Amino acid sequence: MLLSSTPIAFVGERKAMSLLSLAFYTAFFALMGLLAANAPPDLPELLALWPFFTAFCALYLVSFFALAADWFWARWFAVGLGYSGLTMAGWSIVMQRSLEPAVVFYGFTHGLIILLLQGSKMIEAYEGQSGWRERYKLDEVGVAKVRNAVTRAATGLPTLIIIMLVPRETPSGMLWLG
Repeated sequence: MLLSSTPIAFVGERKAMSLLSLAFYTAFFALMGLLAANAPPDLPELLALWPFFTAFCALYLVSFFALAADWFWARWFAVGLGYSGLTMAGWSIVMQRSLEPAVVFYGFTHGLIILLLQGSKMIEAYEGQSGWRERYKLDEVGVAKVRNAVTRAATGLPTLIIIMLVPRETPSGMLWLG
């Protein structure tokens, strides 16, 4: 049988691999933000990208620290970021009609985040913690609503950041910031 019904352990190892991927993107977007913020004045298109890179850095940093601190909502948030990255990579491959190595790597690492954070043992490590359900007075239906809200918010945030912070060109070829 290919997929067994026994739960997969290695919770710490899977968490560490997810953290490694999140840390990579945190560092990558932080460095890109620093490069963009310190761009020479003759490159306004690069200078205009620093809010985007900084916002993405903050997004991955929140996910990294929440997952490392074992907050009950961290798995949902990281899985939502994984869905977003996997979707962006997939659509990029479809729209470009080619397999760019950077896009494939982006999609693979985000898919890995999703895959590594699945399973009943991982659910026990995060949502299975005692106290937070009583503190927020949530039953199973309430937990499902919070889970869906956090996952969907994390999935939509990168797209919202791109829409709001990436400059666009006007028909005249000038950059439009905003």
